[in-house]
Amino acid sequence: MGEYSEGVLVGDWNEKLLSRQAALNQFIQRKKSNSLLTQKSAKIKQNLLREVQISVQPDGIVRYGDTVQIVNPEFNTAMSSVISHRDVYNVQDLRVGCVLSGSKNQTPCVRNVFKIASLDPDNELYKPLR
Repeated sequence: MGEYSEGVLVGDWNEKLLSRQAALNQFIQRKKSNSLLTQKSAKIKQNLLREVQISVQPDGIVRYGDTVQIVNPEFNTAMSSVISHRDVYNVQDLRVGCVLSGSKNQTPCVRNVFKIASLDPDNELYKPLR
């Protein structure tokens, strides 16, 4: 086998340099547009773990529109939403019908606090549940 000529070696070196530069430019562009996976996951944590004020009624009755946290004192867990691996980089808030699980995190946050809603349009907001 013969040796490569200088032109081939310079061309190969230049191609590697251009390839690295293109990869760096792509990284910088993604960073500017907040589309790096680390940036997305930080945003998700920031949104889903954002603290939420739960409703406290003086009479202790839960009403439509109240924001509540459901806790299992036996296992010291709070009902929490689960984000699927497909949605983890796109979801910024919870959706109706999300999967639920138990979590040791009992700090009231978007992930583990729920608003009491009714399917019946005649039920008024803040009307006691029956």
